Amino acid sequence: MKTIAVMSRKGGAGKSTLAVHLATAAAAAGKRVMLVDMDPQRSSLEWARERRAEWPVVIEGRAGALFTTHRAAERQHVELLIVDTRSSADAEAAEAARLAELCLIVVRPNFFDLQPLGRTVQLVANMGRPGLFVLNQAPVRRNGVEPRVIRDAVHHLACHGFDLAEVGLRQRTAYQTAMW
Repeated sequence: MKTIAVMSRKGGAGKSTLAVHLATAAAAAGKRVMLVDMDPQRSSLEWARERRAEWPVVIEGRAGALFTTHRAAERQHVELLIVDTRSSADAEAAEAARLAELCLIVVRPNFFDLQPLGRTVQLVANMGRPGLFVLNQAPVRRNGVEPRVIRDAVHHLACHGFDLAEVGLRQRTAYQTAMW
């Protein structure tokens, strides 16, 4: 079973939206997917209740129970476990990183998302796990040119030692409204 932790120290970066889209895409590709919602807002759980589809399975994550949940998913032959973490660099995020083969660090191109990255990067590095930045809610190109805010964000991210995903998520209404 592969495990992906979707992380950000900053709330509102788009962790839950990305986690749900990844889980849905993997399920559409025929994978047995479980999404563990560790975020106190429980956005992924609310989405699943509205959707009422068999896959991906979305469950509520509880503090201190992620290891047990991970083992239970393995016994259920889940192929991909996605952990939608809470917005912090606490013990739960560390446990998610420890169990993951990949930590996706979601960040919007703004000061409030970029500034606290160091702690999340350090947490992932301390667990010896690979990290990948996912740029979210990025402004669109104008006449084929990246906005300065994107160029600045990419430069800032390069200083942290993890790669940046080749595909960033743009400010598109279709991406945000696909949840309905």
